[in-house]
Amino acid sequence: MRIETDRLLLRPWKESDAESLYTIAKDPHIGPLAGWLPHANKDDSRQIIKGILTAPEIYCITLKGEGEIIGSVGLHFDVTFRLAPINEVIGCFALAMRV
Repeated sequence: MRIETDRLLLRPWKESDAESLYTIAKDPHIGPLAGWLPHANKDDSRQIIKGILTAPEIYCITLKGEGEIIGSVGLHFDVTFRLAPINEVIGCFALAMRV
């Protein structure tokens, strides 16, 4: 599934996104805030994509038109309790742009 806004495209993660994820996830200011250690290398990022980020409710956030990855968002729907918690990680440069 893909979700589009005027400026963003949310799409499933692909293994080929590992380099872009590593660029964000190696930042020591990002990972600890999300509850994980900074990624040590691109292979760490590739394994995270394969093992975690390919879950059906987790999306890669890209700038629409540019395709640049700026983060990740998990939309976890719970129909029993009518909840939809959102977990997101945004790279520092995207925060500076006020995306």
